[in-house]
Amino acid sequence: MRLRRHKACGYHYWDFQVKTTIYLLLAFTVASLSVFYLGTAGMVAVIFFIITGFALVGASAFTAYYSKLLGEKGGQLATIILRNLLGIPLWFTGFVLAWLEPSPFLFDSNITFKLIGLFLIILGSIPFIWGHIELGWRTHMPSVKDTLVRHGLYAYVRHPIYAGGFLLLAGLALLRPTYSFVIACVLGEVWLMIQARLEEIDLLQRMPDYREYMKQVPRFIPRFRKSLLVSGIWLLLVLFYSSTTTYALSQEEEANIKVYEEISPRVVNIINTTVSYDFFFNPIPQSGAGSGSLIDKKGHILTNYHVVEGAQRLEVTLFDGSKWEAKFVGADPGNDLAVIRIDAPPDKLKPLPFGDSSGLKVGQKLLAIGNPFGLERTLTVGIVSSLGRTMRAANGRLMRRIIQTDAAINPGNSGGPLLDSNGKMIGVNSAIISPVGASVGIGFAVPVNTVRSVVSQLIEKGRVARPWLGITGQDINADIARLLKLPSEGVLIAEIVNGSPADKAGIRGGKRIVRTGNLQVVIGGDMIVGISGKTIRTMDELVEDIESMAVGQSIDVTIMRGSQRKTVKVYLSEMPPEQ
Repeated sequence: MRLRRHKACGYHYWDFQVKTTIYLLLAFTVASLSVFYLGTAGMVAVIFFIITGFALVGASAFTAYYSKLLGEKGGQLATIILRNLLGIPLWFTGFVLAWLEPSPFLFDSNITFKLIGLFLIILGSIPFIWGHIELGWRTHMPSVKDTLVRHGLYAYVRHPIYAGGFLLLAGLALLRPTYSFVIACVLGEVWLMIQARLEEIDLLQRMPDYREYMKQVPRFIPRFRKSLLVSGIWLLLVLFYSSTTTYALSQEEEANIKVYEEISPRVVNIINTTVSYDFFFNPIPQSGAGSGSLIDKKGHILTNYHVVEGAQRLEVTLFDGSKWEAKFVGADPGNDLAVIRIDAPPDKLKPLPFGDSSGLKVGQKLLAIGNPFGLERTLTVGIVSSLGRTMRAANGRLMRRIIQTDAAINPGNSGGPLLDSNGKMIGVNSAIISPVGASVGIGFAVPVNTVRSVVSQLIEKGRVARPWLGITGQDINADIARLLKLPSEGVLIAEIVNGSPADKAGIRGGKRIVRTGNLQVVIGGDMIVGISGKTIRTMDELVEDIESMAVGQSIDVTIMRGSQRKTVKVYLSEMPPEQ
């Protein structure tokens, strides 16, 4: 920007003011249009907040003009509003957004760069903080009557403030050298040059003899054109280094590394030794492998039931390679969960934090850590492929709300944790669908909220206390009901367990078997069509409703006995372990 000479102060103040105002308004307009057409996300929002904030702070430098229109106090008030209440909060918001923006790194900010950055921040903070303390409010609204201004001392303080700001921005850029934050820092340094010049010319306009004082002051901020040249060289050096650095890590890679380093010591390898017999009934030891997660400092480990089922001996390997014999604590075969325990020192035990599986979304990033094929502490990454899947456990019970993921889960991953991007467990890897016995991108995990509901009972009782009716039932759809001349859809009771809640309530089981096509149906018993006012159509619905209730709770069971509809009160009891 070319400025005409002025008799009194060396520059035509109004020419500079008008041109600067036009440029600032143009920058503000461009930022506003960018936000309007592109949205307020990402870099657009960063640039909008920073440029708008700088434009307002720059406009606050015209104190002489505002004082001429509004008086000296009014001019100072206008400066405070533009700078302190509007400008600074806006550009500070822009810098925060730039710091948080997940843009690629220009180069690897290793420990050397971080130490240099911290050194520059400390070095810049000293004159920056000292200058503001020395000036107080005068740095925002210097008065012509101020001694610091009239004798040139204000320049001695103002220049170190801007020099400190330069060092602060350079140090911050080295601490987090992402595209967004480096651009924010470069914009900040350019603004420091403009702002320094604006304030200098404003003082010269209000007090022309201030120029003589300025000649005696060391210039911490070089002339405008030289400053642009220095800033450009600095930016080119950063870009050149970033283009020659191929080992920089992305933000996502850094997050994965952080999760793995933090969580992998909390995942264990489990060896299950069982005994089988050959043709001549000779015992043959066999081993299987799985994974588990440390859940407390007492040595309790969460895993799948099928990992420890039938074990004669359990051996756990910790992250440091130490091996410990484990004891079986409890199991919930219906959810394919089990807890075992090792007697290891507490300093070797690092519990894995539980997350919350209720808020999961399809497409959310997931990480799995386990021991596939005996390869200890392997990390795989994927997403939530689907939610609310239903699987049948080995004991025939339906497991609901199962998480489906495409993170690679292979034999040996079973029992290991499925993690969110913060490293919290949101599931226990349980099963895969694969025609070849290895991962094809369809894996399943028991949600951690299901784990929460049963793990304390497994540790305290060794089993889960579930209510039950004590019946064996068959689903009856409309076609079978019509064929057998049964009244409606529901669950036809085939058998009643002696002494069970259903038996005590007088509910009856079937008496004879009939065949319809390839299906055998036990008839002659009652048919359950509702529980506590809710219609029941299938055995799975019946089991789900019963298990949502508490042991000892009374329920109203609606049955059809022949053509007669009856309601029977049943008091639920705890399901025996053998069931």
